[in-house]
Amino acid sequence: MLSRRRKMEWLEDPGSGDKPPSAVTRAAAIRPNRQVALGLGERLSAAAVDYAIGLCRRMEAGLALISGDTPDHARSMLGPHYRRLEGSGIAWNVVSLASDAPADLERYIHDNPQVLLMVSSSSDDMLQRLVARGQRRRRTKGLQVPLVVLAQEADRAA
Repeated sequence: MLSRRRKMEWLEDPGSGDKPPSAVTRAAAIRPNRQVALGLGERLSAAAVDYAIGLCRRMEAGLALISGDTPDHARSMLGPHYRRLEGSGIAWNVVSLASDAPADLERYIHDNPQVLLMVSSSSDDMLQRLVARGQRRRRTKGLQVPLVVLAQEADRAA
């Protein structure tokens, strides 16, 4: 945070308004206390990654890639998307849960209030179990964030 003196110096600088903000400035504008969670599931499509990156840019948020598997498996799933994530200018990290049980995902969302919403593909096994669990236990709080489900091509054809 800038001191009052530094703010005034910056505001009075005549050259600061002449040039558009750089990519570094835009990346620094992302609020670190906001996150979009993307469930990795069994496979990760380029469309899901692009959608999550677009959401992060619009919401000025970082990206948490949620995996119920080992960190090595999560990194191998991210291999084809690594350049896209690095070139996006958003802060992202891989979160490995203890297991792919719905309770672990609910606990992560509950313990991290900076998560704004969860994005998942319809083929995600953890997501399907989470929805089934929520239907059985209507009195519990459940996921507590909006859930965006991206349909896969195979789902649309069925």
